[in-house]
Amino acid sequence: MKRVLLMLVVVFAVFGCGVQGTETIVAGPSKEDVASFDTGKEARAWLATPGNGLFEMGNDEGRKWVDRFYAAGAPSVRICDPSKLTEESTGEIAATIGIEFPTGKAERERVLAVVNELEKLADYDLSKDTGQKFVLLNVD
Repeated sequence: MKRVLLMLVVVFAVFGCGVQGTETIVAGPSKEDVASFDTGKEARAWLATPGNGLFEMGNDEGRKWVDRFYAAGAPSVRICDPSKLTEESTGEIAATIGIEFPTGKAERERVLAVVNELEKLADYDLSKDTGQKFVLLNVD
């Protein structure tokens, strides 16, 4: 009987004893975040379009940050989830910037340093490099 109990303890320790799928797994961004980034619009072009605007941050400040992300080595910077304020609006407004991370370690560190600067200004928790493809920053 002791051997059976010992075997069960080992099996549960190795394979878990809960219902499959109930473990907390950090698997990266949500499907919504991926869709938001993938459908985002290139930031420089979007900011140059008359009528478009970054909520709260403003376009001039937004352009400065976008230029800094690119200068640090970001392969792309995108405006995510833009929308019209009204049906009659000629432009769009957005509050989320998506920054893609490069693959090289040094380049990732440079981009992350700029991301962290903006996060500090906004009093956000600082992002860490977890191998993620991108980060979304809310700038309102």
